[in-house]
Amino acid sequence: HQRPSSAWRPVALILLTLCLVLLIGLAALGLV
Repeated sequence: HQRPSSAWRPVALILLTLCLVLLIGLAALGLV
């Protein structure tokens, strides 16, 4: 049974990058 794991991997990467960008943005705004 082959699950479509290759379909949600890029989505997970995009979500992780978005979360990192949001965290970095909030940290930058807090430091300023």
